[in-house]
Amino acid sequence: MTTFFTRRTALGVAAAGALSALTACASDIRPLAGGTGSASPSEAATASETASETASASASPSAATSPSASASASAASGLPSSGKSYKGAIKFDSYEKTGEYVPASATNPAENMPKPVPPANMKEHSVDGAYAFLSFWLASLNYLMMTGNPAPIEHIYYNGYGWEKYQSTIKLYASGAGWVYGTETPYIVELLTDAPREVPGSDNTRFIWEGYSYMDPKMMRHYRNQPEKATSADESKKRVARFRLEYKDGKWELSSAA
Repeated sequence: MTTFFTRRTALGVAAAGALSALTACASDIRPLAGGTGSASPSEAATASETASETASASASPSAATSPSASASASAASGLPSSGKSYKGAIKFDSYEKTGEYVPASATNPAENMPKPVPPANMKEHSVDGAYAFLSFWLASLNYLMMTGNPAPIEHIYYNGYGWEKYQSTIKLYASGAGWVYGTETPYIVELLTDAPREVPGSDNTRFIWEGYSYMDPKMMRHYRNQPEKATSADESKKRVARFRLEYKDGKWELSSAA
């Protein structure tokens, strides 16, 4: 899949390598158990319909909000919808608050950061349900990157997924050796269309939602006894991403985000 962040590194290597683990989460997104994460022929055909659009948009990030960048999409899903537009930066507002929230800084990690909780409509077979699911996934990923706590993202995958995939990040936070600050949303996704596009022949069960993904330019990484590391220009560059969603067994699944 597309690498959104610096690649994952094993804990115990050089400090610079351990520091990169703070933002390795999104580069280590994996398919669900049993999935391949690659596009089927019908998915590839669907994606190719917008290839020229997304390629030109990638070359010009400001095109993310232009009519030409999103003209292909909103009526293509076939899913029930409230009619709400979901084009633009993904937003999430379902949080559990415990104690006084203290934002992260160069001297301390965040304290009592509000925890994302699954939205009530996250399992709906609808455009709104798909968006609720995708926004919860993104909020859970950012929460993991800000706290080292994988509990929310395991609602998306399975118990033990966080420890299996993000050991370095979890251990860094647990030891107090490193953390992220300067933002509450290290990983940003902007959707290019109002609704996902159905994969032909999938009987309204598989969808692709095109967007951009990038690091927040304000994000900083702290590591004990090392210089603070800012987000690089390459990390904050908008890159085209295709989120492949499947509705199965009464709920949404994310097979890949490449």
